[in-house]
Amino acid sequence: MNLPLMILLFGLATVSGLDQIREESNPGKRAEKAIQYSDERLTEARELFRSSNEQEFHKKIEEVAQAAELALSSLEEKRDIGRTKKVEKKCRAILRRIETFKLDLPVEQRSSVEKLEERIHHVQDELVNIALRRKKK
Repeated sequence: MNLPLMILLFGLATVSGLDQIREESNPGKRAEKAIQYSDERLTEARELFRSSNEQEFHKKIEEVAQAAELALSSLEEKRDIGRTKKVEKKCRAILRRIETFKLDLPVEQRSSVEKLEERIHHVQDELVNIALRRKKK
C-alpha cells in the first residue's frame, strides 16, 4: 500500500471514527471504543500542538471530550460494572496525561486544556457514580 493511499484512508477513518463508534449496538463495547478513541485523539492533539497547528489542535481537543462523554452516555444506557470500572480506569489515565500535557504548555495557552480536563474529570466522576449506584430490583 502506498503512502498517499494510507494517508487518505487514515483521514477518512478519523472523520467518521466517532460516528462509527456511535453505531455500535452494544453499549459496553461502544464505551470501550469511545474511551480508546479519546485516548488516541489526545495523542494526536499533543502532536498537533507541537507542530503549531492551533485550529486542528482545538478540533482534536473537542474530539477527546466528545468521545469520553460518549463513553459515559453509553454506560448510563446499560449498567455494566466490569466495563464501567475498566472505562473509569482509562479515564483516570487520560486525566493524568492531560495534567502532564497542561504542565508542558505555556501558561497563556492552558485554557483549552484546562476546560478539557474539567470535562474529562466530570466524566470520570459520573463513571464512579454509575459503578456505585445500586442495581434496581
